[in-house]
Amino acid sequence: GSQILLIVRWVVPLWLLGWLVLPGTSRLFPALPAKGLAAGRFIALILLTLFCFWGASLHLLSLVFAPVFFIGVPLLLALSYKKPQLRKSLWDSRRALLLSDLIFLIAFGFFLWLRCRFPEANNLEKPMDMALLAAASRAHFLPFQNFWFSGTPFTNYYYFGPLLGALTARTLATPPWFAYNLVQPAICAFFLSVLWSLGAALCKSARRGLVVMLLVGCAGNLEPLRQIWLNHKLWPIDWWSTSRVIPGTINEYPAFTLGI
Repeated sequence: GSQILLIVRWVVPLWLLGWLVLPGTSRLFPALPAKGLAAGRFIALILLTLFCFWGASLHLLSLVFAPVFFIGVPLLLALSYKKPQLRKSLWDSRRALLLSDLIFLIAFGFFLWLRCRFPEANNLEKPMDMALLAAASRAHFLPFQNFWFSGTPFTNYYYFGPLLGALTARTLATPPWFAYNLVQPAICAFFLSVLWSLGAALCKSARRGLVVMLLVGCAGNLEPLRQIWLNHKLWPIDWWSTSRVIPGTINEYPAFTLGI
């Protein structure tokens, strides 16, 4: 019961964030079918994190106050726009708005189910990701403390993504060990819902937008078909081959970063 409450307390505010900033994103992205609902949700989260990042990096703003900005700024934006004009615009786009929200929620639910099958942070890069999230969650200023060498700043690795997740978790009062398995489904939901929006706008069709979303976000590449054609057998497939384009190097997939 408590875990379900944490999940609901996580996904509902993220869903609501898109609607709070919609008055602004509808002006920035009028050509998108859902008036920038999906894009605005993610852009708002990125900009809020970026503001806190620079404030904490310059030691002008403690990350303790991040929840104030994460909650206050979207509320102020929502209250600062004229409602009658917006209401008519949203009503005209009601089907696209509903579909955008459904994609976001279904994608979140699917990838959450996927994460729940392997929730442990005990292999590959999961321990590193968990350490980044936990360290960022308890930091006051940046860079946060190095979890490998206590007492030294963590300056030799990129951490904006974990910081975004950590500040969201801090705002939604979610412990890092639980937030770790919620950040990744949220990023996947952002990604797929924005993909659908862009695909639908480019193809002038909501259904074609779904095809674009599935092809770009879920279908992967054609390398398995190439290997089957060359090897004349269905299995095994060398999944790693396309990540070794240049000998001696690794080209990361989004799946590596998402940890799924």
